[in-house]
Amino acid sequence: MGLPVSVGLGLALARPERRVLVILGDGNLLMGLSSLTTASSVRPENLRILILDNNSYATTGRQRTTSGVLIYPALFDGFGMKCLEPIEQDDSLAVVRERIHNWLESTELTVLPVLVDAKPPVLHNIPSHPEEITRAVWSSLSEK
Repeated sequence: MGLPVSVGLGLALARPERRVLVILGDGNLLMGLSSLTTASSVRPENLRILILDNNSYATTGRQRTTSGVLIYPALFDGFGMKCLEPIEQDDSLAVVRERIHNWLESTELTVLPVLVDAKPPVLHNIPSHPEEITRAVWSSLSEK
């Protein structure tokens, strides 16, 4: 976690003729804030960042994040980056379309937060129990 902005930045620099869209969750953003300093110093005009904020680390057991206290425009302003006002679930379709259009048509590195339902989909766990994984690891180590 925490790598999408770095990967998108590398792709944007390698392919300046293409628009690069980075889509990440709020948990991923919080784990990779340091990559924003690099992105803001390089400022590729073809990079766009979309944050899907469900206020949880859904992939690590649905733990809550602290993103609820973030004021996205202020956060990204601190990095010298343009951030549009977040799209909220009760925004009209016309407002959503306008914000997405403005985000995509911007001529600079621009961030668009989208506030989504905090209830993540059901994630399926690995079918093995920790004891089975431990036995398999020890078994493989003892064979060598």
